[in-house]
Amino acid sequence: MKMLFVTCAEGVMVEVRDLFKRLDISSYTEFSPVRGVGRNSGPRMGTHTWPGRNGIIFAVVEDEKAETAALELSRLKEDEYIRREGLKVFIWNIERVI
Repeated sequence: MKMLFVTCAEGVMVEVRDLFKRLDISSYTEFSPVRGVGRNSGPRMGTHTWPGRNGIIFAVVEDEKAETAALELSRLKEDEYIRREGLKVFIWNIERVI
């Protein structure tokens, strides 16, 4: 099992949810809004000085589905809007689910 941990601009979360739906990833958790600074997207603090907010979506899936999702998320990052707004994906091994 793997955990897909996706952090992105709030506006990009719709595309990630749509992708999860297409891949039949129906169980996930979201945190929104969250604040942060990306290497390429700059600060998103939800303030007048640093407007915008981020979100986090994570899901635990089978290894094969994680590989498919990683490929599709990489393709999603090729979109100019998403590249500008920011999307980062981390994939972790899950030892056990209780």
